[in-house]
Amino acid sequence: MIDQALGWVGDVARALREWLLPSMSVVLCSQAGVRYRKGKEPTLLKPGVYWYWSPLTDIEVCDVVQQPLTTEEQHLVTLDGKTVSAGVACTYRITNPLLWDRQFTDPEETLGDASQAAVRRLVVHSRLENMIALGSQLDKALLGQVKRETQGMGVEIIHARFTSLAPSRVLSLLGVG
Repeated sequence: MIDQALGWVGDVARALREWLLPSMSVVLCSQAGVRYRKGKEPTLLKPGVYWYWSPLTDIEVCDVVQQPLTTEEQHLVTLDGKTVSAGVACTYRITNPLLWDRQFTDPEETLGDASQAAVRRLVVHSRLENMIALGSQLDKALLGQVKRETQGMGVEIIHARFTSLAPSRVLSLLGVG
């Protein structure tokens, strides 16, 4: 009961600390930071320790080393009418933290969506037997397609490969379709 009655004291103390004391952010050697100041253009921060006044400044930190991304499988129909399940795994590196952080609300999800779009574009415009015949060349075609889909996102796609590409059957549980 007393905790609830005096809970506002902690809220006031936190608000005063934000307004009176500077905050600290550490950007590690495997990261880059973006500093947002009210009324100014964002600036890129290199590794180091940064002090800032939080009511007027915010610092976002992102990893700039290679990172994995695996998407969920999609059920797609190939050019010859075959239903397949296809998933992709990518390795990427953020090359432009300013663009990466400012352009998207959730950059990782957007990158996943772009990777899935690349898989979809490649599969629906190909015949299953042709994709199987391509073998390892199929992953090279996928890499090129993922690079095209992610152009302008501030990332470099290093690797892209199918995690699965198998014929499948989609059944309707409702008995419709």
